[in-house]
Amino acid sequence: MANTCTAYKWNNDRAYSFNFSFTTKYYNFSDVTILKNIYKISVNWGVDEGKNTSGIGMPLLGWIDYRTHQNEAFLPYGSFGAGTYTNYANSDPQTTSVIEKQLKSVPGIQLKISGMFPNAFTINDISIEYRSLRTDKSVGRPS
Repeated sequence: MANTCTAYKWNNDRAYSFNFSFTTKYYNFSDVTILKNIYKISVNWGVDEGKNTSGIGMPLLGWIDYRTHQNEAFLPYGSFGAGTYTNYANSDPQTTSVIEKQLKSVPGIQLKISGMFPNAFTINDISIEYRSLRTDKSVGRPS
């Protein structure tokens, strides 16, 4: 029986993705036993114009989903983006989208960012504004 092998050449053409997806690690903010209130999530993102010529006129839209326990399904948190991708060469290429939605009494959070983006899309920073609750509001302790 003859073995066959197929060689593939890397294609470095610029592309546009309709199915971008990125999942963060689970953040428990140092203590999974203490519950937290999450107030808002900020995503600093941009498109590097020097590296992108594709995607003009295409949608530029992202979604943030979350789960508060690692074995749960993701739930919608909010969306961000610019609607339609245009040439941002003469404007600030970095944008911070802030989504305010309060999640009460959660032990931690994991995020999934997905959407439709040009190939030069970058996520620079994800910030989560939260506050720990009193210690008598801990997981597994009676209130």
